[in-house]
Amino acid sequence: MVKSSPHPTPLPWLGIAVIALHNLEEAITVRTWLLCHGGALQARIGIEPPSIPSLPFYAALVTVTVGPAIWVLLAHRARSNSLGEYSLAVLFGMFFANALVPHVAGAIALRGYVPGVLTAVTLVIPYFYWFTVHGLRSQRFTWPGLLLALAIAVVIYIVAGLALLVSGGLIHS
Repeated sequence: MVKSSPHPTPLPWLGIAVIALHNLEEAITVRTWLLCHGGALQARIGIEPPSIPSLPFYAALVTVTVGPAIWVLLAHRARSNSLGEYSLAVLFGMFFANALVPHVAGAIALRGYVPGVLTAVTLVIPYFYWFTVHGLRSQRFTWPGLLLALAIAVVIYIVAGLALLVSGGLIHS
């Protein structure tokens, strides 16, 4: 039988805390990291180092923390197998994709620390696993619905990432 009650746990709010900690790690470390290792981007993987982060970068980090919190506020009380419930899987799926690329992939390619990789590996990836397993076990998600939500998350993440790269001048349209 599929449960129809609102979330019995604060699990989506824990996800917001994970996102906030991840974004905080990036905010704290990116400036110094770029000064010390920005040249490695060009030398090892052929990417021109971005400029040192400024107010727009930090504003973007705040936006990608507050925006998901509003998303959870609106979707948190959704019923099992509802659009709101699956939208949370899309949201956390996008952050899982972000943990993998650029954080884990970047650390592997550069053979060392990149801003955000510590919380990506220790918080974002384990949280995503916990969130999806809990959703399946509690019948809040079905496998087909979860897989569709994750496919949507990956598509949104790729499109958003390409838009950021184009707008930042790293690739030309």
